[in-house]
Amino acid sequence: MSPLSSPQRSAVPALLVTILLWAYSWIVMKQVLAHAGPFDFAALRYLLGASVLFAALLGRHRCCRPS
Repeated sequence: MSPLSSPQRSAVPALLVTILLWAYSWIVMKQVLAHAGPFDFAALRYLLGASVLFAALLGRHRCCRPS
């Protein structure tokens, strides 16, 4: 069996981080829903997601307009 190539080797830690974040999000969701309603939580989640995506676009110096 051949050793893992570089992209495969870097994919394993990324997959593990994704699994940990996804599992931890359940705990966070249960805690937040104890203090806020589901619509408030959904609005905050989408706002946070959009902020992260726009920050990533600005960090890569890409335009936000469709081409």
